[in-house]
Amino acid sequence: MEKPVLYVSTISPTCQRVFITLANKGLDYKSVEIDLRLPREERPEEFLAISRQGQVPALTHNGNTLVQSGVICQYIDDVWPEVPMMPKSAGEAAYARQWIHFADSEIMDKDIRVVHFEKELERKHQMCKELFNGLVHLDAELAKKDAFFLGSELSIVDAMFAPQLRLLPIIAELSDDTTFRTYRHIQAYRERLLRHPAIEKTILSVPEDVYRGFFTAVLKDGLCA
Repeated sequence: MEKPVLYVSTISPTCQRVFITLANKGLDYKSVEIDLRLPREERPEEFLAISRQGQVPALTHNGNTLVQSGVICQYIDDVWPEVPMMPKSAGEAAYARQWIHFADSEIMDKDIRVVHFEKELERKHQMCKELFNGLVHLDAELAKKDAFFLGSELSIVDAMFAPQLRLLPIIAELSDDTTFRTYRHIQAYRERLLRHPAIEKTILSVPEDVYRGFFTAVLKDGLCA
């Protein structure tokens, strides 16, 4: 089978979702690093042909071109079903997709707004507050769980949450949030995630200081990347 080609920025949490999925399945792939500091028009033509907005991650495989991390992760699971990461039953799969959507809409999208769209420090901090307040629903759901989100094995739901959960303590500290530390079920889940080999070898390969420096610029200096 043709090796997938993944266009990425290694430090991007959206790309790290895909890294976790690939690592958990033990899949080989070609990685093409995209410098997101470059203007869109200066990024590689073959990349812009499949990601018209110049966003990562983007994947090509067997004539298919895909963007958006959740879509890519589910495609990988469908094409390489060994080490399954999504449930087979319709009801359980729908439950998983519901929480994949939560990871996007309630965490990732708000983080993206803080970093890329909100220009005023006050608005950045307000968006962080909304993000942390919204996690009450995730904490309540995790009260029922003592391993990973869908059971004893890592799933795509876990891959969707892990990169952001790694970063949230940094964001909480720099935005003067006191809510995140009260979510004891999230804290326990986060620790379980960060001990998993597929997560340890991918997202934890980027030093925490890299993110601390970046979010200091965003949340203290008002950077709008």
